[in-house]
Amino acid sequence: MNPLLLAAALGAAPVLVPIPAPPPAAPEVRAVAPDDAARAVAFTVRVVSVAGDLPRSVRLNDGPTRLTDAQLRAFLDGLQGDRHSGILQAPRVVAAEGQTATVVAGEARTFTTGVEAVLKDGRAEVVPKETAVEVGERFELSGRVADDGAVVARVKYTTTRVGDTMPAVPLTVPQVGADGLHRVGTVVIVAPDVDTKTVAARVTVPAGRHVVIPGPTRTVEERTEVRTPVLSDIPYVSRLFTSVGVGRYAVRTYLVVSATVIEDDAAEVAPPPREVGR
Repeated sequence: MNPLLLAAALGAAPVLVPIPAPPPAAPEVRAVAPDDAARAVAFTVRVVSVAGDLPRSVRLNDGPTRLTDAQLRAFLDGLQGDRHSGILQAPRVVAAEGQTATVVAGEARTFTTGVEAVLKDGRAEVVPKETAVEVGERFELSGRVADDGAVVARVKYTTTRVGDTMPAVPLTVPQVGADGLHRVGTVVIVAPDVDTKTVAARVTVPAGRHVVIPGPTRTVEERTEVRTPVLSDIPYVSRLFTSVGVGRYAVRTYLVVSATVIEDDAAEVAPPPREVGR
C-alpha cells in the first residue's frame, strides 16, 4: 500500500512524510557550437563542500581566488580527512568559443501539490495536480580567449534540494471509476521544501591556473544514534538504552573552475542536446 495513503487513513491531521535521498543520476551535457568555430574552451568544474574552517595551507579571498596546481592540490588534499566535506566533479565539457555549455547532474522529482478540475467525457472531474522539481546541480559555462591566452569565463551554478521531510495533508475528493460510478477517494497533498541557490560570476582563468569562486552556504542536519549493546536489542525496552542526537552544522560550497584553450581541429565540442539517465 502506498505509504502516503496509509498515513492518510490513520487520521486527517498533518503528518510528516520522509523523503528518501534520490539515487545519483548520470549527468546531461548540452552545448551549441557553429561548424566554423576556430577555437574551443574545455571546462572542468569541481564543487567542493567544506564543513568548518579551510585547510591552513590555502587562503581564499571573499571573491574569486586564483590558485596554481600545487595550491589546488593542497586545498583538495586538506579535505580528505573530513567526513563532512566532499568533492563533486562535473564531467569535462568542451564548447566553442563564445558558446554556452550546460551540464545537469540530477533528476526531476514529481510531487502532488494540489487538485484541479478537468473536463472528461463531458463531465467535470477532480484530479491530482502534479508539480515537477528539478533536483540536483546545474552548470552553465561559456568563455572567450583573451590576447594573453587566458580564458574570460562566465559561470552560473544552480543547486536545488528538497527537504528530507515535508508536511502532508489528506484530502477527500469525489472520483469517477471506470464503470462510471461515483466514489470518494483520498489524495495526499504535500508541500515540498524546495531550496534553490544560484551563483553567477565572470572570472578570468589564466593559462595553467584555476579559479575558486565562493558558492552558497547551507545548513546540514545530522542524526546520530547511540545504542547500548545487547540491551538495546530487547523488545519494548530498547528505547531506554538508545539515545538519539540531532546536530546541525554549516557547509560552505566553493566552485573550482579550470579552463583550457583548444585550437582548430583539436577541439571536439559537446554533442547536441540529448537526454541521459531519464
